[in-house]
Amino acid sequence: MRNSMYIVKTRPARLNSSFFRGAAALAWCYIFLFCLFFLAQQIPRSIQVMFLTSTVVLLLLWEAEYRYLKSVAKDLNSGAAGRILLIDLEEKPGTPEEFFTVLETYCQKSSISLEYVKKDIPATVRLDGRLHTVALTESYMYGGPGWSLEIQEIL
Repeated sequence: MRNSMYIVKTRPARLNSSFFRGAAALAWCYIFLFCLFFLAQQIPRSIQVMFLTSTVVLLLLWEAEYRYLKSVAKDLNSGAAGRILLIDLEEKPGTPEEFFTVLETYCQKSSISLEYVKKDIPATVRLDGRLHTVALTESYMYGGPGWSLEIQEIL
């Protein structure tokens, strides 16, 4: 009995089901609101008005956040220097040779022709005949720093 209580206490509560992620989570919100409005006949009028007002405010905030994120994404994706491709790496390449090996492996897997114009970090390369710069970038994530190759087309 003691061991089973230990397991129950140490396991974190998780909603790891696909029913609680992404669009499904939003659908659950709508199902909950529908049930709430269906049961609203039993609730006093003043509480009904509070729920309705809160729901309208929440929906307006969601719409405003969506429009804001859409405008930010449009600003970020319309850079003058072309599009950027980020390739996440497991760890930082220790030497320039490892950097070039990672780039060559990616190009082989993606069936992209690779030609070095300047073999340095950052590198200037031709990918399928188009000129690109390839740099090593660091970004901070939940688990600590993460490394990626940043491939940017030169217009």
